[in-house]
This record gives sequence, C-alpha cells and structure tokens, in this order.
Amino acid sequence: MTERSTKASRSKSGPEPRVGIFWLLDDTLLTDSTPLDQAEPWADHLTHPRSHIDVWDAWQKLGKVPVDVAYEEPPRARVSFNRKTNQFELLADKCILERKNVVAEITRALGLPKNIMVGSDSHYRCSKCLYGSGTEEDWDD
Repeated sequence: MTERSTKASRSKSGPEPRVGIFWLLDDTLLTDSTPLDQAEPWADHLTHPRSHIDVWDAWQKLGKVPVDVAYEEPPRARVSFNRKTNQFELLADKCILERKNVVAEITRALGLPKNIMVGSDSHYRCSKCLYGSGTEEDWDD
C-alpha cells in the first residue's frame, strides 16, 4: 500500500479502518471484518478475504444465525477500499441503503471516513428485493 493510500484511508481518530461483509438480519447488523492493512488485493481494491457464503456457513454451525435461512436471503453488503480512487466503497442491498441509520452503523463499526462511495450492486439483492415480500400484493394476476 502506498503512503498516500494509507494516509487517506485512516480516520481522524480511532483504530485503522476495516473492510468487511455484512448482513441485516431482523434489524441486527452482523459484521465480519478485517483491518485494512490485512486486506487482500483484488483488482484495484483491497477487500475482506472471506466470502458471504463461507462466513454464513460457519456462523450457522456456531448457532450465530438460523440454519433455515440461506446466506443470500437477508440484505447484505460489502465494504472494500479502491486503491485507484483512494476511497472506501460500500456496495449494498437497497434494503440496507434505504436505512441511513444502518449505513451510519456500518461506517462507525469499520471506523470509516465520511467520504465513502455508497452504491448498489445486483449481486447484493436479498430475497425480498428479488422475489417480493411474499404477500398477495406481490403476486401477478
């Protein structure tokens, strides 16, 4: 990592920022993260080395999350660091992005600066966004 990216990536106070993955399960934010200096390079980014599916599977075995809920059902997100733009990026399900308090909680949990890029990604869509809530209102006639 260059000196420039190290300086820009640090928050003004507190520990070194982290990259990581998240879920919003029953209004609880679940986080698995890595300090930026231990993140793995992937293309132009530094990213958390563990995948959503692997972490969810491990958490199911530990009883941290329900065994009858697949990893892609709850809204999920990822924070990485773009080495080209020298900026953290939060890509998330719209069910997370619509809730400013959850975005703020992610930012605080990872010790991120205020100038992060926030966006959606078709990869991060929960079952509600993909298939609707399952109510009659979502059914086609």
